[in-house]
Amino acid sequence: ELSLIQRSDICLFTVRFADESQKLIITMDKNGGSCVVPLKGNLSQVISESQMNHA
Repeated sequence: ELSLIQRSDICLFTVRFADESQKLIITMDKNGGSCVVPLKGNLSQVISESQMNHA
């Protein structure tokens, strides 16, 4: 399952595997930078972490 959340500052792809054991967040900012983050914790936490990675 692949879901996409688009905000003005960040595009967020959530990849959920069939066995639910592993989730990955792939973020892409306007500058074309990308970051893959294993999904642990809630979504807002992952977004803030990925934004810090882009800073």
